[in-house]
Amino acid sequence: MASTVDIEHRIKSALERIDTASQALALAARNNDKKAHEDTSDDRTKAPLAEALHRNAQLQEHVKTLKAQLDKTLIARDQQSDVLRDKLADLVSESARLKDANKALSQVNESLRQENAQGISNAELMNTALKSQLEALQAARALETAELEALLADLSNVLGIKTPSGDTPSA
Repeated sequence: MASTVDIEHRIKSALERIDTASQALALAARNNDKKAHEDTSDDRTKAPLAEALHRNAQLQEHVKTLKAQLDKTLIARDQQSDVLRDKLADLVSESARLKDANKALSQVNESLRQENAQGISNAELMNTALKSQLEALQAARALETAELEALLADLSNVLGIKTPSGDTPSA
């Protein structure tokens, strides 16, 4: 699929060609009208003029089709962008929640370490707390990795670039 910029460039070029052709046709039509009044027997100019007018109408229909395709592409890109924006917002909030939870867990473990240093703590409780913290950190890391891979896949799809594995994403 051609990029939006390429499509826009092609449409602008087509519109410029159509405008130039329309102006030339209008000038030719004016000249032909003058000649038609002067000499109505000149059929050699009528056929090319009719053919040029027909071709101009075809080109205008083609431009309308290209504009419709561009509009559809832009709408699809906007929708994909909205979905990605929502996913990013969810990732940011989930990341903040995990950071807060890990910070609280770290503070509890620090309190346990301080109690242990004063000889007040329970070694089994300390071990359990540290294992819990390690598991929470590992889970957070795994979640972040999975979410980032999903986001990267979505972005690769939208941008049409290759993923880190080297595969071109399917649309």
